[in-house]
Amino acid sequence: MRSLNVKVTYHCSNNCRFCFSSYLKDEEISSANLLEAIDRGYEQGCRSLVISGGEPTLQPSLVMEIMQHANLLGYESYTIQTNGSGLSKKNSLFHFLQKIAAEKQLSISFSVHGHDSHIHDAMSSKIGAFYSLIQAIENTSANIDGTIYTNTVISKTNINSLNKIADLLLPYRIKIMQFSVLHSSEIE
Repeated sequence: MRSLNVKVTYHCSNNCRFCFSSYLKDEEISSANLLEAIDRGYEQGCRSLVISGGEPTLQPSLVMEIMQHANLLGYESYTIQTNGSGLSKKNSLFHFLQKIAAEKQLSISFSVHGHDSHIHDAMSSKIGAFYSLIQAIENTSANIDGTIYTNTVISKTNINSLNKIADLLLPYRIKIMQFSVLHSSEIE
Protein backbone atom coordinates (compact mmCIF):
# COMPACT_ATOMS: atom_id res chain seq x y z
CA MET A 1 0.00 0.00 0.00
CA ARG A 2 1.42 3.40 -0.96
CA SER A 3 1.93 5.76 1.93
CA LEU A 4 2.02 9.54 2.31
CA ASN A 5 3.92 11.16 5.19
CA VAL A 6 2.73 14.62 6.24
CA LYS A 7 4.46 16.72 8.85
CA VAL A 8 1.79 18.74 10.60
CA THR A 9 4.26 20.88 12.55
CA TYR A 10 7.95 21.27 13.20
CA HIS A 11 7.30 22.45 16.76
CA CYS A 12 8.05 19.91 19.46
CA SER A 13 7.64 19.61 23.21
CA ASN A 14 11.08 17.98 23.37
CA ASN A 15 14.37 19.35 22.16
CA CYS A 16 16.29 16.24 21.11
CA ARG A 17 19.93 16.99 20.39
CA PHE A 18 19.93 14.67 17.38
CA CYS A 19 16.67 15.88 15.78
CA PHE A 20 17.12 16.23 12.02
CA SER A 21 14.42 18.90 11.68
CA SER A 22 15.02 21.10 14.72
CA TYR A 23 16.32 23.89 12.50
CA LEU A 24 12.80 24.15 11.03
CA LYS A 25 10.99 24.55 14.37
CA ASP A 26 9.95 28.15 13.56
CA GLU A 27 8.42 27.17 10.20
CA GLU A 28 4.63 27.03 9.99
CA ILE A 29 2.72 24.49 7.90
CA SER A 30 -0.74 25.56 6.74
CA SER A 31 -3.69 23.23 7.05
CA ALA A 32 -4.70 24.14 3.47
CA ASN A 33 -1.34 22.86 2.17
CA LEU A 34 -1.67 19.68 4.23
CA LEU A 35 -5.19 18.98 2.96
CA GLU A 36 -4.06 19.62 -0.60
CA ALA A 37 -1.15 17.19 -0.17
CA ILE A 38 -3.52 14.57 1.24
CA ASP A 39 -5.82 15.03 -1.76
CA ARG A 40 -2.92 14.69 -4.20
CA GLY A 41 -1.57 11.67 -2.35
CA TYR A 42 -4.92 9.94 -2.63
CA GLU A 43 -5.18 10.79 -6.34
CA GLN A 44 -1.74 9.23 -6.83
CA GLY A 45 -2.72 5.99 -5.11
CA CYS A 46 -1.75 6.54 -1.47
CA ARG A 47 -4.06 4.76 0.95
CA SER A 48 -1.91 5.00 4.07
CA LEU A 49 -1.24 8.30 5.86
CA VAL A 50 1.68 8.87 8.23
CA ILE A 51 1.32 11.89 10.49
CA SER A 52 4.56 13.19 11.92
CA GLY A 53 6.36 16.35 12.91
CA GLY A 54 8.04 17.83 15.14
CA GLU A 55 5.41 16.62 17.54
CA PRO A 56 2.04 16.21 15.78
CA THR A 57 0.04 15.92 19.01
CA LEU A 58 0.85 19.58 19.74
CA GLN A 59 -1.73 20.26 17.02
CA PRO A 60 -4.59 17.94 18.08
CA SER A 61 -7.32 19.81 16.18
CA LEU A 62 -5.24 19.76 13.01
CA VAL A 63 -4.46 16.05 13.38
CA MET A 64 -8.17 15.31 13.78
CA GLU A 65 -9.09 17.58 10.84
CA ILE A 66 -6.65 15.95 8.42
CA MET A 67 -7.58 12.43 9.54
CA GLN A 68 -11.27 13.18 9.08
CA HIS A 69 -10.53 14.60 5.63
CA ALA A 70 -8.39 11.59 4.71
CA ASN A 71 -11.10 9.27 5.99
CA LEU A 72 -13.68 10.89 3.70
CA LEU A 73 -11.32 10.43 0.75
CA GLY A 74 -10.89 6.73 1.52
CA TYR A 75 -7.52 6.38 3.23
CA GLU A 76 -7.37 2.96 4.85
CA SER A 77 -4.65 3.24 7.48
CA TYR A 78 -2.96 5.81 9.67
CA THR A 79 0.30 6.03 11.58
CA ILE A 80 1.11 8.73 14.10
CA GLN A 81 4.76 9.24 15.03
CA THR A 82 4.94 10.83 18.48
CA ASN A 83 7.01 11.40 21.59
CA GLY A 84 3.86 10.60 23.56
CA SER A 85 3.37 14.01 25.14
CA GLY A 86 -0.07 14.56 23.62
CA LEU A 87 -1.35 11.07 24.43
CA SER A 88 -0.31 10.90 28.07
CA LYS A 89 -3.79 12.11 29.05
CA LYS A 90 -7.11 10.85 27.75
CA ASN A 91 -7.95 14.06 25.91
CA SER A 92 -10.05 14.76 22.80
CA LEU A 93 -7.31 13.52 20.46
CA PHE A 94 -6.96 10.31 22.47
CA HIS A 95 -10.72 9.63 22.25
CA PHE A 96 -10.73 10.49 18.54
CA LEU A 97 -7.95 7.95 17.93
CA GLN A 98 -9.97 5.32 19.83
CA LYS A 99 -12.81 5.84 17.35
CA ILE A 100 -10.50 5.78 14.31
CA ALA A 101 -8.91 2.54 15.53
CA ALA A 102 -12.35 0.92 15.65
CA GLU A 103 -12.91 1.75 11.96
CA LYS A 104 -9.48 1.78 10.29
CA GLN A 105 -5.97 0.49 10.77
CA LEU A 106 -4.21 2.75 13.26
CA SER A 107 -0.57 2.56 14.30
CA ILE A 108 1.10 4.75 16.87
CA SER A 109 4.89 4.92 16.85
CA PHE A 110 6.49 6.21 20.03
CA SER A 111 10.02 7.59 20.26
CA VAL A 112 11.77 5.88 23.18
CA HIS A 113 15.29 7.13 23.93
CA GLY A 114 16.04 5.38 27.19
CA HIS A 115 14.86 2.83 29.73
CA ASP A 116 14.72 5.40 32.53
CA SER A 117 14.11 9.10 33.05
CA HIS A 118 17.81 9.88 33.38
CA ILE A 119 18.68 8.72 29.86
CA HIS A 120 15.41 9.51 28.09
CA ASP A 121 15.09 13.01 29.56
CA ALA A 122 18.75 13.77 28.84
CA MET A 123 18.38 12.75 25.19
CA SER A 124 15.11 14.62 24.74
CA SER A 125 16.37 17.63 26.75
CA LYS A 126 13.06 17.67 28.60
CA ILE A 127 12.59 16.83 32.28
CA GLY A 128 9.50 14.65 32.68
CA ALA A 129 9.48 13.45 29.07
CA PHE A 130 10.07 9.83 30.11
CA TYR A 131 7.11 9.68 32.52
CA SER A 132 4.85 11.35 29.96
CA LEU A 133 5.96 8.81 27.33
CA ILE A 134 5.35 5.80 29.59
CA GLN A 135 1.91 7.12 30.54
CA ALA A 136 1.07 7.52 26.83
CA ILE A 137 2.24 3.99 26.02
CA GLU A 138 0.22 2.59 28.95
CA ASN A 139 -2.90 4.55 27.91
CA THR A 140 -2.59 3.50 24.30
CA SER A 141 -1.82 -0.13 25.09
CA ALA A 142 -4.83 -0.43 27.38
CA ASN A 143 -7.38 1.71 25.53
CA ILE A 144 -6.72 2.01 21.80
CA ASP A 145 -7.21 -0.99 19.53
CA GLY A 146 -4.32 -0.18 17.25
CA THR A 147 -0.78 -1.29 16.56
CA ILE A 148 2.00 0.12 18.72
CA TYR A 149 5.53 0.60 17.45
CA THR A 150 8.54 2.15 19.10
CA ASN A 151 11.61 3.75 17.63
CA THR A 152 14.85 4.25 19.52
CA VAL A 153 17.62 6.33 18.02
CA ILE A 154 20.89 4.71 19.07
CA SER A 155 23.54 7.02 20.49
CA LYS A 156 26.46 6.95 22.90
CA THR A 157 24.03 7.82 25.67
CA ASN A 158 21.79 4.76 25.28
CA ILE A 159 23.81 2.16 23.36
CA ASN A 160 24.65 0.17 26.48
CA SER A 161 21.04 -0.03 27.63
CA LEU A 162 19.19 -1.17 24.50
CA ASN A 163 18.33 -4.47 26.16
CA LYS A 164 16.86 -2.54 29.12
CA ILE A 165 14.73 -0.50 26.72
CA ALA A 166 13.40 -3.75 25.23
CA ASP A 167 12.72 -5.11 28.72
CA LEU A 168 10.83 -1.92 29.61
CA LEU A 169 8.59 -2.24 26.57
CA LEU A 170 7.88 -5.99 26.64
CA PRO A 171 4.85 -5.75 28.99
CA TYR A 172 3.01 -3.55 26.47
CA ARG A 173 1.44 -4.51 23.15
CA ILE A 174 4.46 -3.38 21.14
CA LYS A 175 4.41 -5.00 17.70
CA ILE A 176 7.75 -3.66 16.49
CA MET A 177 10.65 -2.24 18.47
CA GLN A 178 12.86 -0.42 16.00
CA PHE A 179 16.40 0.62 16.85
CA SER A 180 17.72 3.24 14.41
CA VAL A 181 21.21 4.45 13.72
CA LEU A 182 21.66 8.16 14.31
CA HIS A 183 21.63 10.12 11.04
CA SER A 184 24.64 12.28 11.73
CA SER A 185 28.36 12.42 11.26
CA GLU A 186 28.66 12.61 15.04
CA ILE A 187 26.97 10.24 17.44
CA GLU A 188 26.11 11.99 20.69
